[in-house]
Amino acid sequence: MKKQYLLPAIQFCGGVLLVIAGRWLLPVCEFKGMRVHVEGGGSVPMKCLFTHEAIALVGILVILNTAMELIFDRVLHKPVLWMRILLYLSVFYLAYYAPGVCAGPSMPCVSGTRPLWTAIASIGIFLTAFQLFLLKSSGPGDRP
Repeated sequence: MKKQYLLPAIQFCGGVLLVIAGRWLLPVCEFKGMRVHVEGGGSVPMKCLFTHEAIALVGILVILNTAMELIFDRVLHKPVLWMRILLYLSVFYLAYYAPGVCAGPSMPCVSGTRPLWTAIASIGIFLTAFQLFLLKSSGPGDRP
């Protein structure tokens, strides 16, 4: 594997991890069988399920963004990297504010899934910033 494809390959894996984290790695409450029971005997999903779906969509966008980085090699390299940083920042917003996760500190989404999402996004931001740094330090036609 060429050295220039190493960071995009890691970013691709980060996008895949965002997609599968809330379902298979550290499942959110819904996949552990927990639901909110309402009057009349029904139940509705907890808000962490909607957060998982939104972050999975962000993961898919990160995967597509990485593909764009490889396809549009030198033409759109900087905007694609900045877009990826914004995607990773949206993971923080989704996990902590809108819609967020459950209120109980012992819930699986609070104790497991949200820290995993945060770690993946933090590493993704660091690696993307590193790619931007390499892009600035290399020549105008070079690719890190």
